[in-house]
Formats: sequence, structure tokens, C-alpha cells
Amino acid sequence: MTTGATVTAISAYLYLKKEKDTRFGIYADDNGEPSTLLGQTDLVELAQGTGWRSIDLQHPVNLLPGEYWLAAGLKRDVALHFDHHGGQTRLGDVDPRDGMMAEWTETYGPDPNERRISIRAEYTETDFAAGRRVVLPWGGNDLDISSLTDEGKLL
Repeated sequence: MTTGATVTAISAYLYLKKEKDTRFGIYADDNGEPSTLLGQTDLVELAQGTGWRSIDLQHPVNLLPGEYWLAAGLKRDVALHFDHHGGQTRLGDVDPRDGMMAEWTETYGPDPNERRISIRAEYTETDFAAGRRVVLPWGGNDLDISSLTDEGKLL
């Protein structure tokens, strides 16, 4: 992501032969691999059919600009739409009924896996500051905030 964002839901293009339990999640990136779970959806039974399916996160997730991994916890017989090249996919053995892994610990399948799956985050752009704190003096220091330079206003 090139800007900060508040993620509220995750959507994926799924092929469901019958009703299936599904859960989505979002993970932090650690040197090009998924690491810590940042948020997940509740377990939702999705109806049979093909198309984009969206599930709200349990709690909105605030993200700074950076790389993240979207995850789909699916039962067998559920297929994700994908292209064979242009992405990075990691496969883990997770039963969606148990929740997503708190830390991504296992990856299996082809290495490298260049599939680009059809999954996306639904979000609102924000401008979160990354840990900056500014203390302004109170009292009779003759501070006129309207006289700050443009650089000072960015603090």
C-alpha cells in the first residue's frame, strides 16, 4: 500500500460448489513472507455460487504504507480464481473453523509460487503518522501557531 489505510473487509473471487465455511485475514510482511496476523473475519458460511464474496473484518485494521498479505481460510472444494503468473502465493494448512494462525509458521506447495489470486482488501485511505509525537509549550512563551513555517506544520 502506498498510503495509510483502514481495512474493513476482504473480498475474494471464489468458486463454491456448495455452502462452505470461509474466513479471511490480513498478515504483516516480514522480508517478503507473511508473519503476524493483524486481523481476520468471523467464520462465515458462504452460499454456493461463483463470484466476488466479501466478509467484514472482526475489527477494522489500521495500516501504515507498506507490504501486507491477504489470506483466505477455505475448506476443501472451494477454489480461488487466479492467474498463473504475476503474484506471490503462500499455502498453509489452516482449518477456517479454528481461526487464522496468529503467526504464519508453515508454508507448503510449489516454491516459488507465482500465482496471483483474486483477493482484495476493502479500505479507506488515511494519513496515519508513524509514531511521531510533538509537544507544544503552553503558557506565556509567545508561541503564535499561525506563524509556523510549512515545514513546521508537517510535524
